[in-house]
Amino acid sequence: MKLLRSMTGASQETRLVFLTWACVLGNNFQHGKKDDLAAALQVSKRHLNVALEYLVREGYLWKIKSSVKPMMGEKRGGRFDYGITSKAWGMWLELLSGCCWKEELRLILRRYAVGKVKAEKPTHFTAKMHLVWIALMLSSNKAGYVLAIENSFFSEVLGMTEAQIRRTVRALVRVGVVSIVAAKLARTTLFGSMLPVYKIHPQSSQWKIIRVGITRNDMEFDPIRLLRHLISYEQVATVSMRSKKGKLPIQSSCFLDDQYFRLSKKFRSMKLKAIVQQACLAIVFSHALNNLAARLSGASRPHGRQNSLSEPHQATLTVVNQPANYQDLCCRVSFELSNSLSCGDVVSFEKMEREERGPNKITENEIFRAFIINELTNDIVNLIQILSKELKVFVDSLGDKLRVLSYQKHQPMVVILPVQEASLKQSQDTDSSEEAYKLLAPYVLEVLVPNEEKYSDCLIYAGELYMANSRVKHPKIRQVDKLVCL
Repeated sequence: MKLLRSMTGASQETRLVFLTWACVLGNNFQHGKKDDLAAALQVSKRHLNVALEYLVREGYLWKIKSSVKPMMGEKRGGRFDYGITSKAWGMWLELLSGCCWKEELRLILRRYAVGKVKAEKPTHFTAKMHLVWIALMLSSNKAGYVLAIENSFFSEVLGMTEAQIRRTVRALVRVGVVSIVAAKLARTTLFGSMLPVYKIHPQSSQWKIIRVGITRNDMEFDPIRLLRHLISYEQVATVSMRSKKGKLPIQSSCFLDDQYFRLSKKFRSMKLKAIVQQACLAIVFSHALNNLAARLSGASRPHGRQNSLSEPHQATLTVVNQPANYQDLCCRVSFELSNSLSCGDVVSFEKMEREERGPNKITENEIFRAFIINELTNDIVNLIQILSKELKVFVDSLGDKLRVLSYQKHQPMVVILPVQEASLKQSQDTDSSEEAYKLLAPYVLEVLVPNEEKYSDCLIYAGELYMANSRVKHPKIRQVDKLVCL
């Protein structure tokens, strides 16, 4: 974002001109007619002239006098000789390297010109919409979630007011390229102000979304385990307190029953639960494949590298044993979770337990925050590891060009088995009759994959991949008659 932040005073059209120039034209020397340049950058000639004046003055472009004489009847000044400066090109490469969605960014800048965006609903895409969309994409993780980003940050980066940012996000939501999966919460006793959670929706025709069913029954996506326990305890405890005995039910945490009840009451807010839930899922889906791909053929992938969907597959992924990366994964998850919940640097819960509490030392809310981060970290890491093991059969069978985007709630997947295989299962399990002909996946993921025929909806069961796509042949793939999402 250093590039956009440096463009102080530039209009939205000017920022778009430079981004499109860097993406479409690169850092090669450009010469010719300004009309041709305006057409290549998909802007009007008036906006181009304003942008060129700013970009040359501020050192983003260099300009030399054209050596080509104007043709008969052509006005002077109709030609140009420009190029991107080395400093500006370096900032563009830095911006691109930090983006998890390089192909999507290129798509917007190359084909989605202002007023020509193909969206779910017809609309006129303004420069503001274009820029906010790009900023959200640059800020999102590999699963498409944007966590804990202040509107003031976007305001500084884009040269727009916070009110303009909010209106533009709503416009992007209406056309279906962005969604607000958790709304902003102005104030909470635990975390203070909670920022909204956004989610971008990939638009490139190079990719498609398929559904992958998971049959394991030990996964707790929605709500995640800690939230489920807190919500359940608060409901039971409230009923119990209203009874004649008025005793709190026993719970298994390290807190006293009344402490745990006070903590559970803080999660009565539906908005707070939604923000925490979405923050957890964002981290789970973003790290699921990273955990599976922690080692490539026995060699470590460079720390911090983020692979684009456009990068070629270079090696077969292998599952890493827990002791090798467990602590590192826990630290990364705890750090990301603390940032997304606006907790800052949270002292470990174990350390807080050893500290002597006093009026000016550790407050109950601080202990609650540390406990929540600790418990959610364990829940998230557990889900990441389970999901990684389940996805291994997908990677082994179809390759590692995939990203888990989201989880479909209340939409289980059913597989109708072929007659021969169903009969065999029925004979092995004499207690089942109709069930022998079906496999049920209670959890269905939306997964982004290349737009190729070999990828289609599938279900993972007992280390095998069930598909209704007869084109794909692999020892771990079982062909079925039908896949249905209920």
